[in-house]
Amino acid sequence: MISLPAIVRRLEASLPALAWGLALSVAAWTCATLFWQLTAPEPVSALPSHTADPRSAARDIVRALGSGESEPAPRAQVHTDYQLIGLATGFGQRPGFALLRRPDGETLALLQDETLADGLRLVRILPDRIELAAGGRTVALRMTGADSTTSPVATSDTRTDAISTD
Repeated sequence: MISLPAIVRRLEASLPALAWGLALSVAAWTCATLFWQLTAPEPVSALPSHTADPRSAARDIVRALGSGESEPAPRAQVHTDYQLIGLATGFGQRPGFALLRRPDGETLALLQDETLADGLRLVRILPDRIELAAGGRTVALRMTGADSTTSPVATSDTRTDAISTD
């Protein structure tokens, strides 16, 4: 059996090595911490957030254009006096939307398969135009330029159920 004085002598012999090991460990830890603090990028105050909801994205765009969403116009005769000023073909599995300007200057956001107050329904969104349908007629509204005041319109008498949704 080992006596207590023998244990103390062994401990006294290894105590300086233990102290040096502890001091070197603390110094290495401090240097590593300082290194990572000095080389870390600046903290980001706010991360950008992206909305995946097409309705709220369209509302944000309408607000950025300086026009608030207004009440839908009362039902009237079907007309195509709208201008297509913006469109999004889709958000992954979510539908796209179109931004239309009414003749009175108000901007409307219309989701795919949604119907305007005057009966026109957005049936198809393509990269350069949208197709609206009402009463068996299909109307194609092309994107207007920034300097253009009128929107090119093409109509056809095809049935709305014959339109493919590819």
